[in-house]
Amino acid sequence: MQFTAGSFAGIITEWFRWILQPRRSGQRATEAFPTHASFDEHTPETVLEAVVEPSSDIIMRIATAARRLQHGRVQTYIAYVVVGITGLAAVALLGGQP
Repeated sequence: MQFTAGSFAGIITEWFRWILQPRRSGQRATEAFPTHASFDEHTPETVLEAVVEPSSDIIMRIATAARRLQHGRVQTYIAYVVVGITGLAAVALLGGQP
């Protein structure tokens, strides 16, 4: 029989079972002297799997799309600046009137 840190954290895992969502699997002993019995409990990384990974995937997609705009041509960068200034001027002119 083996004891791990999970046996010490079992009480806290039970208290916060509704948020930690532990996954349990095992094979119960069916005989008086079983040859094999097992129990496995895995507590997933809730914040990592539910928040960090999805948000980092979105950020990487945006970064990949922005990387396509950066290819080293000065003329294109000047065009980006002209389009940006034109857009800001349009917003200032149209947004300034009631």
